[in-house]
Amino acid sequence: MSGHKSIGVVSANCSVPNSADDSADDENAGFDGDDDDDVSLKPARRMGVQGNEKLAPEDESEDDSWRVEGTDWQGDLGRSVDLPWPGHHKHRHLLIGVLTQPYYSWNMTKPDAEHTGLDKLFIGASYVRLLEAGGAQVVPVFHDSTDEEFEKVMSQINMLVIPGGFASLKKSSEFYQAGKKLLDIAMRLNDDGDFFAVHGICLGMELMLKAVSAKHKILRRVNATAAPATLFFPYRSARRKAMFAWLSDELIERIKQVPVAMENHHFGLNPDRFDENEDISNFYEMLTTSPDKEGTHYVSTIQATSYPFTGTQWHPEKSAYEWYSTYHVPHSLDAIQLMQATANFIVSQARRNDHRLPCWDDERKLLIYNYPLLFGSRQRHSVYDQYYIVPARAERQALAQGEQAATI
Repeated sequence: MSGHKSIGVVSANCSVPNSADDSADDENAGFDGDDDDDVSLKPARRMGVQGNEKLAPEDESEDDSWRVEGTDWQGDLGRSVDLPWPGHHKHRHLLIGVLTQPYYSWNMTKPDAEHTGLDKLFIGASYVRLLEAGGAQVVPVFHDSTDEEFEKVMSQINMLVIPGGFASLKKSSEFYQAGKKLLDIAMRLNDDGDFFAVHGICLGMELMLKAVSAKHKILRRVNATAAPATLFFPYRSARRKAMFAWLSDELIERIKQVPVAMENHHFGLNPDRFDENEDISNFYEMLTTSPDKEGTHYVSTIQATSYPFTGTQWHPEKSAYEWYSTYHVPHSLDAIQLMQATANFIVSQARRNDHRLPCWDDERKLLIYNYPLLFGSRQRHSVYDQYYIVPARAERQALAQGEQAATI
């Protein structure tokens, strides 16, 4: 892996280069489709570190000898924040991309909720807050982008989060196709030595499971809407992997007994089906399962064996940032600590990526703060207290053309 990357060309009005930092000290799940079988992603390749690295020199540009190539990236994942990754000692501006979804009506009484007809996309604000809690900023990754636009944004951000929501996971859906393309790009970046993590939440985890399976219809209905659940660890070693490595032994014991993981989904993957599907079981490790309201277990946390990809069927963001009363979101201290541990873990993975924009002006143009924030709880049946509305492709193109005309 090379040193810090400056992506793109410095804009004409780039008043403060990002390189100035170098001088400082450092939801509800979607609806399963009935499409034909899919083509699985290409085989995985191991990469990363174990945790026995030499200390990084103060001037990274003069000595790359401390970097370790080709070892297992899963070594003590939870404590990777203590390791001297590039930029660890600097005030870095971390950018995590969050995939958008179509802006649907919030009528939760209809499982086939109608599209509003508005030329808009959205991101739940709680996902933004989750990543901010770990120390990162959020960039919307537009799911209606072209392949070229996907490549560009993946070179600008430090990590990707595929959130929960209502989008279709049929093979033909624009959202599913976008997620699969982005996973392919992330795998290629890792294969080329460019550490790039992906985390999926609820619908996002389901997409990540489907994307590696030749058989597309892998999920079954579960009774897990508005259903906080416990987390069961089928293997003892899983308690020290991913976000769980950030938890105390006492809290690990409590989340096994007290339902603090917020679940809100219609579909899940049965643990037996996970094991039987070789495409999935060879690519991912099952870290936890959870029971639905009828006691039927489904896979609730996963981690790829050879790539820095993780997923939670549960919603870490809701405990601190969603307050809609009928969804029974747990707001206990244990739930908040689980949320914060997940935020810390996710952002610690982003810190291991070297992508950097050349200046703050370019960075600010990408941020989610450029778009309006709406109060969702004023709408009946909304599962989001707040959400960002972003323009779809046609409007983005019109805005870009207007900006170009204004500069002529």
